[in-house]
Amino acid sequence: MANTKRYWSGRDELQETEAFKKIQGQEFPEAQAVDEFLTDERLESTHTGRRDFLKFMGFSLTAATLAACETPVVKSIPYTNKPEEVTPGVANFYASTYYDGQDYVNVLVKTREGRPIFVKSNPKTGIGSANARVIASVLTLYDSARVATPMIQGVPSSWPELDKRVQMSISQGNRNVVLTNTVLSPSAQRAIALSGLEHIQYDAVDYGAFREAARLDYGRAAFPSYKFDQAKTVLSIGADFLGTFADSIFYEGNWTKTRVPENGEMSRLHVFETNMSLSGSNADYRTRIKPSEHGKVATALLQILRGTGEQSQLSQEVLAAIEKAANDLKAAGKNALVVAGSNDLHLQRVVNAINENLNAVGTTVFFEDNGLFEGSSKALAQLTKDMANGKLSTLIMADCNP
Repeated sequence: MANTKRYWSGRDELQETEAFKKIQGQEFPEAQAVDEFLTDERLESTHTGRRDFLKFMGFSLTAATLAACETPVVKSIPYTNKPEEVTPGVANFYASTYYDGQDYVNVLVKTREGRPIFVKSNPKTGIGSANARVIASVLTLYDSARVATPMIQGVPSSWPELDKRVQMSISQGNRNVVLTNTVLSPSAQRAIALSGLEHIQYDAVDYGAFREAARLDYGRAAFPSYKFDQAKTVLSIGADFLGTFADSIFYEGNWTKTRVPENGEMSRLHVFETNMSLSGSNADYRTRIKPSEHGKVATALLQILRGTGEQSQLSQEVLAAIEKAANDLKAAGKNALVVAGSNDLHLQRVVNAINENLNAVGTTVFFEDNGLFEGSSKALAQLTKDMANGKLSTLIMADCNP
């Protein structure tokens, strides 16, 4: 059926008044003042349908978006003499290492025309795997706010002028200190030693209690070397060794080797922690405890292993979880491992006693010179006092931000 409906824009068009005919015959309508337009009584009888309104709004939004997202012009200039190793559009990979004082891993850097665009693990080494911090480190190479030249009191300067200022400061006779994070590079260590300056190491996450406990119990101030690939039962007290604790990149790869069902046996993981962590979410048994109960859990576990009683200050639920964990640790024997994440000297000595009771020292935990986490918060505190008392002439900071 044909549509015979007809619509008019107003009464003037319906009645074909002289005013309407005059306007219709004009190619360009006459200009009308805003006040006359707004006071026109015919506006009250006009309306716009919801569908038409949405059409107009959608078009306006699309037009505004397209106008705001104008693509910048990028000029592609071909090589005059193309390097042999570079093919436009084909990525190159370079083997390298990454270390920021916390994470260390062998990496492959993906580049296009000389620009690094992606960092990933190097599967050829089989040691460690890149975590989120390592992968995101490529963004620091494109920081437009980086200082491009030496600065003296906020004013751009030159390297000779900066060297002159540093030499004058060093010759004043007070303490001259180089402050860095833990330095693993032998070349960097030798360069600092040849400079003749005092070297203080500082780590954003302090593990000084681990090294002090090792010195008191085993005569060697070294961070423990944990061998998760040798552990059949692991107990963690607030140590997220799969996420943020110590050398987690190395621990993760070793621990996953013991979690393959096809090998016929899987390790067990007991986690006592306050907040949910990556290690806790992968645990076979996870128990929530208060931050103030970390030491109590370790003490109760040691007493159960020695057969000297239990800690009555803990809830029955926590004590039951400790009892179960103790049975699994006893069954694993020297292949058991207990770690705690708190930088507390007393707690770390209790953990050393637990591992010693299980005969795990020499199997799943070693105390050897590995060079890890040698930062000292006490040395930094003394340095801060000397700065306040005017006993410091020169402070050179490298790769750290205390």
